[in-house]
Amino acid sequence: MRKSVLATSAMVVMLAVGCSTSRKDAPLKAFTEDQQKKVVDKSVSVQAEPLFWAALYEPTRDDLEGLRAAWNEHSRAFPESRAIQEIEKVLAAPGERPLLVALFTSDTDKADLSSKSLGWSVSPVPQQIKELDNADQPLRALFPVKNTWARYYLLKYTSPVWADAVALVLALPQGKVELTRVR
Repeated sequence: MRKSVLATSAMVVMLAVGCSTSRKDAPLKAFTEDQQKKVVDKSVSVQAEPLFWAALYEPTRDDLEGLRAAWNEHSRAFPESRAIQEIEKVLAAPGERPLLVALFTSDTDKADLSSKSLGWSVSPVPQQIKELDNADQPLRALFPVKNTWARYYLLKYTSPVWADAVALVLALPQGKVELTRVR
């Protein structure tokens, strides 16, 4: 009898902890699910062999504020994130526009978007391409992609260049993807 009371008590505590944890996770999970609707992704294959996969996302100040609010409801403090700081710097600069790209190839070394020696081209051409830490949890919540091995890049544009663009084109000599903007 005593064992069943202890077992029942333990089960009630586990359920209560589980429920509070899932409720606590709800704001961040809801934010991430909303963010997924803002991501455009495509892949390219050559003779049925996958060449690469890419995703595009245009961060906004509202998205960053939403991330911080959801994160603070999820846990007590927003963690330090160099990636988020870099995005905020570009958003704060007059006349500049950040884009985030996630890139995956089966050979991770070849997923270096900033390496011209590998044959990558980006159109329209950004002012700067900077690789971000793909283990950065706030970045992964802001820009959730289905490929967990993707490398993340921040592309910096002047507003007029990106404002006139309809899509971002990433290309290798063997193939390209055109990522149309979500508006």
